[in-house]
Amino acid sequence: MKLLYDYEIFARQRYGGVSRYFYEVISGIAEKYKPEIDVFLGLNITGYDFERLKELVNIKRTDLNYPVKLHFIFHLLNKRSFNKFSLSKKYDIFHKTYYSDVGLGLQTKIVSTIHDMTHELFPEYFAKNDGTTETKLNCINNSDALVCVSETTKNDLVKLFGVGVSKIKVIYHGVTLREKENHNNLINKPYLLYVGQRWGYKNFNLLLSAFAYDKVLNSNYTLVCFGGGEFNYSERLFIKKNHLESKIIHLSGSDEVLGNLYKFADLFIYTSLYEGFGFPPLEAMEFKCPVLSSPGGSVSEVLADSAMYFEPAKADDLLTKIYNMLNNKNIREEFISKGKLRVKQFTWEKCVEEHFKFYNEILNN
Repeated sequence: MKLLYDYEIFARQRYGGVSRYFYEVISGIAEKYKPEIDVFLGLNITGYDFERLKELVNIKRTDLNYPVKLHFIFHLLNKRSFNKFSLSKKYDIFHKTYYSDVGLGLQTKIVSTIHDMTHELFPEYFAKNDGTTETKLNCINNSDALVCVSETTKNDLVKLFGVGVSKIKVIYHGVTLREKENHNNLINKPYLLYVGQRWGYKNFNLLLSAFAYDKVLNSNYTLVCFGGGEFNYSERLFIKKNHLESKIIHLSGSDEVLGNLYKFADLFIYTSLYEGFGFPPLEAMEFKCPVLSSPGGSVSEVLADSAMYFEPAKADDLLTKIYNMLNNKNIREEFISKGKLRVKQFTWEKCVEEHFKFYNEILNN
C-alpha cells in the first residue's frame, strides 16, 4: 500500500489537536504496518518529531519559523511543489490533513477527516468572509471516504450537509499524555486548570467572569490557563480591573509541563459550547484530575459519566458544581476513579488500527 499525506495542517500548527492526530496516525501506521508512506511537509512550522521516522517514511520538508497568520502565503508555494511531488508516483490512498483544494484532482482514493462542524453550527464566532465551510464541503464532495472523530460529528455532518453514512467511518482519537512519576509541582498553591483556546465558542469568558465574581473562590484558588496564546487585551483589562493579576495566570510549554499541571490541579474545567472530540478532559483524567465540563457537542459522548457537567450558559451552575467538586471528597474520588477507567478506552494504537483497516476497506471496495 502506498500512502500520501500533505503539508496543510503542519503549515498551520506547530502543535495542536489536528496535527497531533495526523502525527500519531502516520507514526503508528509506519511503525506497525510498514507500508510505503510519503509525507510532503513542504514549508512547515511543525514541532513534531518526524525525524525519528526517517527510516520508515519518505519526508519532503523545509522547516521555517514564520507567523501562523502568514501560512496562506506559504500555502501557494507548497501547493505548487506538492502538485509536482504527488505526480511523481501512483498512490493508493491520499489522506488530506486539512480542508483545502490541494490534491483533489489526484487519480487515487482520497480520504478527508472531518473534525467538527463548529463553523456551520456557530457562524457568529467566525469572520463573515471565512471560507472554511465552502472549502470543507469541496473536500467532502471530492473525497472517496470520510473519517469522523465522533458520532456527534458524523451526525452533524449528515444533518447539515446530507452526506451518505456509507461514506463515513467514525474513529476516535487516542490520548498522548500519560502519567509518569513527577513529584515536583510547578505551582505551589491550590489551582483550577483551563487548557487550550479561549475565544468565542470555547466559552472561557463564563469561567473568567464566575471566578472574578466569587471572592471566596479567587481568594483560595488560582486560575491557571495553559496554551491558547497569551491573554488578549480584553482579558488583560478584565483581570486588571478585578485586581486578579496574581490569581489568573497564563502558562505555555511542553507536554511535560502540561502533564505536571494536570497532575497537581485541584480541578480541570472545560467550558466549550461545542467540540468534535476534545482532548484535554481525557488528558486530565489520565492524571487523576477530576473534570467539570460543559456537555457541548461530542464531549458528553466521549466522557460519558466520567465527568460532572454544568449548564454552559449559567455561571451560577458552574460555581455550584465547582464547589461540589472541590469540597466533597466522595464526589471527587468517584469522578477520579471513573475518569481513570474511561481514558483507557481511547488509545492511539486502536486509532491507528482502525485507520489502516479503513484504508484497506476503501481499496477493496
